[in-house]
Amino acid sequence: MTATPTETAQNALDALDKLPVSDWTWETYHLKGILLGVLDRFSEGEEHLAKAIEMNPKDPILLTDMAENKRHQGLNDEARQLLLTAVTLDPKCGDAVFQLGLLEFESANYSAALRMFDAAATIMPTDSGPLTLKARTLTRLEKDDEAKGVFENALSKNPKDIEAHYYLAQLSIRQGNAAAAISHLEAIIAIDSNHLSALRQLSVAYIETDKFDLALLHIKTLLSADPEDLDTQFRYATCLAGLKRHAEAVATYDQMLARTPDDVIVICAKGLAQLNANDTKSAMFTLKSATVIDPNHYLPYYYLGIGYMKSERWEDAAKALTKALTLGAQSADVASALGTCYLALNQSKEAISAFQKATEFSPQQGYKDLVKLAESRGV
Repeated sequence: MTATPTETAQNALDALDKLPVSDWTWETYHLKGILLGVLDRFSEGEEHLAKAIEMNPKDPILLTDMAENKRHQGLNDEARQLLLTAVTLDPKCGDAVFQLGLLEFESANYSAALRMFDAAATIMPTDSGPLTLKARTLTRLEKDDEAKGVFENALSKNPKDIEAHYYLAQLSIRQGNAAAAISHLEAIIAIDSNHLSALRQLSVAYIETDKFDLALLHIKTLLSADPEDLDTQFRYATCLAGLKRHAEAVATYDQMLARTPDDVIVICAKGLAQLNANDTKSAMFTLKSATVIDPNHYLPYYYLGIGYMKSERWEDAAKALTKALTLGAQSADVASALGTCYLALNQSKEAISAFQKATEFSPQQGYKDLVKLAESRGV
């Protein structure tokens, strides 16, 4: 089994501590300070880095590493002074310039951060890191189009820059480009199959594009890492329902409800799975229980309306769907379902109004066509 970075650092530290202190040089103290930092023992690491600097006070790399230690301890002003000193000693010290940019980025000094990342990119032309952080800074400034180009430039230098892929995926999601987001997230998983944040995002993207079988594979990995995470369990059940494995989905929702019995979203999801399994009686009981737990949530009424529609109880369906809209459902699907009920009841005027409401929620042509259909029925 491959050792983790923590195990490697601890093993190196143990070996270092076996050396006689009398033989230690500034390099030894430097190395121990770095190893302690890897182990999140920053205050101890600072002591050894300080000893190294005492022995070699004009080394910009030493000053940069001490600044990183200070930054991890939240001592940003001290870190900034160390980095400014390092850059004064060696203006071409790329790591010092980059770390100064990172410090300004984390302090929300974005203009200063951009200057530093541009300088670091010039000093380190083959390194994608400065470009990736520059792009992240641009997204903070809401310059998404410019950021996209910089992220892509970073990936041209290093196609395995996980951070560039990850934030470019987030940018693609914001811009409504699901295919691009999936491509970047898949690239991350190809590099690191256990990147949990990417696995979560990718599973969501797969679910949103109805790729339930692919989502399920990644969700199983997430559950193995944290079997008690309710969000992951919910996505797992969603995939089962999407694959028409309704009984398994209901069983998973029941497991969740054993822990959170008043979760209306989970109750509604269970009710919908029961509806899709044609267990309408159980579904309606489940959904009615949700209206008791939270009478002001629209979702139970929406699904109740769908249940009544399956049984062709159009008046009851219309009442439930109207209730859902009254409670704030901003959904073209809800309004469209209501319009369908009114058409079944031969109430063309009401149907037209409902379908027009759907077009207000969504610009899709299908809803506009339903308005025309209702208007033709009213002639």
